[in-house]
Amino acid sequence: DGDLLIALALARAARRWNELDKARSAMAIATDISRLLIVRAGGMLLLLPGLFGFQTDAAITINPSYYIFTAFDALSHLMPSADWITLRHSGQSIINDARFGRWLLPSDWLQISRSSSDIMPAPGWPPRCSYDAIRVPLYLIWAGLSSPAIASFAAFYAPRNGAPPPAWVNLQTGEEAP
Repeated sequence: DGDLLIALALARAARRWNELDKARSAMAIATDISRLLIVRAGGMLLLLPGLFGFQTDAAITINPSYYIFTAFDALSHLMPSADWITLRHSGQSIINDARFGRWLLPSDWLQISRSSSDIMPAPGWPPRCSYDAIRVPLYLIWAGLSSPAIASFAAFYAPRNGAPPPAWVNLQTGEEAP
Protein backbone atom coordinates (compact mmCIF):
# COMPACT_ATOMS: atom_id res chain seq x y z
CA ASP A 1 0.00 0.00 0.00
CA GLY A 2 3.04 2.26 0.25
CA ASP A 3 3.20 2.66 -3.52
CA LEU A 4 -0.46 3.64 -3.62
CA LEU A 5 0.05 6.25 -0.91
CA ILE A 6 3.05 7.69 -2.76
CA ALA A 7 1.09 7.85 -6.01
CA LEU A 8 -1.80 9.52 -4.17
CA ALA A 9 0.51 12.12 -2.60
CA LEU A 10 2.14 12.87 -5.94
CA ALA A 11 -1.22 13.12 -7.72
CA ARG A 12 -2.54 15.53 -5.10
CA ALA A 13 0.64 17.61 -5.17
CA ALA A 14 0.51 17.75 -8.97
CA ARG A 15 -3.06 19.01 -8.89
CA ARG A 16 -2.53 21.46 -6.03
CA TRP A 17 0.65 23.07 -7.34
CA ASN A 18 0.13 22.32 -11.03
CA GLU A 19 3.43 20.42 -11.26
CA LEU A 20 3.65 18.20 -14.31
CA ASP A 21 6.68 16.26 -13.00
CA LYS A 22 4.71 15.10 -9.98
CA ALA A 23 1.82 14.05 -12.21
CA ARG A 24 4.21 12.06 -14.42
CA SER A 25 5.71 10.34 -11.37
CA ALA A 26 2.25 9.48 -10.02
CA MET A 27 1.25 8.12 -13.43
CA ALA A 28 4.41 5.99 -13.64
CA ILE A 29 3.71 4.42 -10.25
CA ALA A 30 0.02 3.95 -11.11
CA THR A 31 0.95 2.34 -14.43
CA ASP A 32 3.21 -0.17 -12.66
CA ILE A 33 0.56 -0.92 -10.04
CA SER A 34 -2.03 -1.45 -12.76
CA ARG A 35 0.27 -3.62 -14.88
CA LEU A 36 1.84 -5.69 -12.10
CA LEU A 37 -0.50 -5.79 -9.11
CA ILE A 38 -4.08 -5.69 -10.39
CA VAL A 39 -5.46 -9.09 -11.36
CA ARG A 40 -8.86 -10.49 -12.27
CA ALA A 41 -10.28 -13.40 -10.27
CA GLY A 42 -13.71 -14.55 -9.24
CA GLY A 43 -15.31 -11.89 -11.43
CA MET A 44 -13.51 -9.09 -9.57
CA LEU A 45 -10.41 -6.97 -9.92
CA LEU A 46 -8.03 -7.57 -7.02
CA LEU A 47 -5.00 -5.74 -5.72
CA LEU A 48 -2.07 -8.02 -5.01
CA PRO A 49 -0.02 -7.14 -1.90
CA GLY A 50 3.19 -7.74 -3.88
CA LEU A 51 4.61 -9.31 -6.99
CA PHE A 52 5.36 -12.75 -5.63
CA GLY A 53 3.74 -15.26 -3.32
CA PHE A 54 0.10 -14.18 -3.52
CA GLN A 55 -1.20 -16.16 -6.50
CA THR A 56 -1.83 -19.83 -7.14
CA ASP A 57 -3.72 -21.52 -9.93
CA ALA A 58 -6.74 -21.76 -7.62
CA ALA A 59 -6.74 -18.53 -5.60
CA ILE A 60 -5.45 -15.04 -4.91
CA THR A 61 -4.38 -13.81 -1.47
CA ILE A 62 -5.05 -10.17 -0.64
CA ASN A 63 -4.82 -7.86 2.34
CA PRO A 64 -7.95 -5.67 2.61
CA SER A 65 -5.99 -2.95 4.41
CA TYR A 66 -4.16 -2.27 1.12
CA TYR A 67 -7.37 -0.99 -0.49
CA ILE A 68 -6.85 2.78 -0.32
CA PHE A 69 -10.07 3.96 -1.91
CA THR A 70 -9.06 7.63 -2.00
CA ALA A 71 -6.00 6.64 -4.04
CA PHE A 72 -8.13 4.71 -6.54
CA ASP A 73 -10.32 7.79 -6.97
CA ALA A 74 -7.36 10.14 -7.41
CA LEU A 75 -5.64 7.82 -9.88
CA SER A 76 -8.83 7.42 -11.92
CA HIS A 77 -8.84 11.21 -12.42
CA LEU A 78 -5.14 11.33 -13.25
CA MET A 79 -5.17 8.22 -15.46
CA PRO A 80 -8.76 7.58 -16.54
CA SER A 81 -9.45 3.86 -16.59
CA ALA A 82 -12.48 1.84 -15.62
CA ASP A 83 -10.11 -0.49 -13.75
CA TRP A 84 -9.62 1.98 -10.87
CA ILE A 85 -13.37 2.27 -10.36
CA THR A 86 -13.84 -1.50 -10.71
CA LEU A 87 -11.02 -2.09 -8.21
CA ARG A 88 -12.73 0.30 -5.82
CA HIS A 89 -16.07 -1.52 -6.14
CA SER A 90 -14.41 -4.94 -5.82
CA GLY A 91 -12.61 -3.80 -2.66
CA GLN A 92 -15.83 -2.52 -1.13
CA SER A 93 -17.61 -5.79 -1.95
CA ILE A 94 -14.80 -7.86 -0.47
CA ILE A 95 -14.77 -5.87 2.77
CA ASN A 96 -18.57 -6.07 3.04
CA ASP A 97 -18.66 -9.82 2.32
CA ALA A 98 -15.52 -11.01 4.13
CA ARG A 99 -16.65 -10.57 7.71
CA PHE A 100 -16.10 -13.46 10.05
CA GLY A 101 -16.50 -14.57 13.64
CA ARG A 102 -18.43 -13.05 16.50
CA TRP A 103 -17.31 -9.52 15.64
CA LEU A 104 -17.99 -9.81 11.88
CA LEU A 105 -14.54 -8.47 10.99
CA PRO A 106 -12.38 -9.10 7.91
CA SER A 107 -9.31 -11.25 8.30
CA ASP A 108 -5.96 -9.50 7.85
CA TRP A 109 -5.29 -11.83 4.91
CA LEU A 110 -8.02 -13.14 2.62
CA GLN A 111 -8.06 -15.82 -0.04
CA ILE A 112 -10.33 -15.36 -3.04
CA SER A 113 -11.09 -18.21 -5.40
CA ARG A 114 -10.15 -17.59 -9.02
CA SER A 115 -13.22 -19.44 -10.28
CA SER A 116 -15.85 -18.02 -7.95
CA SER A 117 -16.24 -15.15 -5.55
CA ASP A 118 -15.67 -17.37 -2.49
CA ILE A 119 -13.74 -15.48 0.18
CA MET A 120 -12.15 -16.96 3.30
CA PRO A 121 -9.32 -16.21 5.71
CA ALA A 122 -6.13 -17.05 3.83
CA PRO A 123 -4.41 -20.30 4.71
CA GLY A 124 -0.82 -19.72 5.79
CA TRP A 125 -1.69 -16.71 7.95
CA PRO A 126 -3.44 -16.71 11.31
CA PRO A 127 -7.21 -16.18 10.77
CA ARG A 128 -7.04 -12.92 12.69
CA CYS A 129 -8.21 -9.38 12.51
CA SER A 130 -5.46 -7.35 14.14
CA TYR A 131 -4.04 -3.87 14.49
CA ASP A 132 -2.97 -4.15 10.83
CA ALA A 133 -6.62 -4.14 9.73
CA ILE A 134 -7.47 -0.89 11.51
CA ARG A 135 -6.65 0.78 8.20
CA VAL A 136 -9.75 -0.84 6.64
CA PRO A 137 -12.35 1.39 8.32
CA LEU A 138 -10.01 4.39 8.20
CA TYR A 139 -9.62 4.11 4.41
CA LEU A 140 -13.37 3.62 3.98
CA ILE A 141 -14.18 6.69 6.08
CA TRP A 142 -11.43 8.76 4.43
CA ALA A 143 -13.08 8.06 1.05
CA GLY A 144 -16.54 8.89 2.41
CA LEU A 145 -17.76 5.32 1.95
CA SER A 146 -20.16 3.44 4.15
CA SER A 147 -19.85 -0.20 5.06
CA PRO A 148 -21.21 -2.50 7.76
CA ALA A 149 -17.56 -3.28 8.53
CA ILE A 150 -17.13 0.20 10.03
CA ALA A 151 -19.67 -0.56 12.77
CA SER A 152 -18.02 -3.95 13.36
CA PHE A 153 -14.64 -2.31 13.90
CA ALA A 154 -16.17 0.33 16.18
CA ALA A 155 -17.79 -2.37 18.31
CA PHE A 156 -14.60 -4.43 18.55
CA TYR A 157 -12.37 -1.46 19.40
CA ALA A 158 -14.77 0.08 21.93
CA PRO A 159 -13.38 0.14 25.48
CA ARG A 160 -14.44 -2.86 27.54
CA ASN A 161 -14.87 -2.19 31.24
CA GLY A 162 -12.14 0.42 31.02
CA ALA A 163 -9.63 -2.00 29.45
CA PRO A 164 -8.13 -1.33 26.04
CA PRO A 165 -9.28 -3.60 23.22
CA PRO A 166 -7.14 -6.64 22.41
CA ALA A 167 -4.50 -6.35 19.68
CA TRP A 168 -6.16 -9.12 17.67
CA VAL A 169 -9.01 -11.59 17.58
CA ASN A 170 -8.93 -15.05 16.01
CA LEU A 171 -11.96 -15.02 13.72
CA GLN A 172 -12.38 -18.80 13.83
CA THR A 173 -11.96 -19.52 17.56
CA GLY A 174 -12.84 -16.14 19.09
CA GLU A 175 -9.56 -16.14 21.05
CA GLU A 176 -8.33 -12.62 21.76
CA ALA A 177 -4.82 -11.36 22.40
CA PRO A 178 -4.01 -11.17 26.12
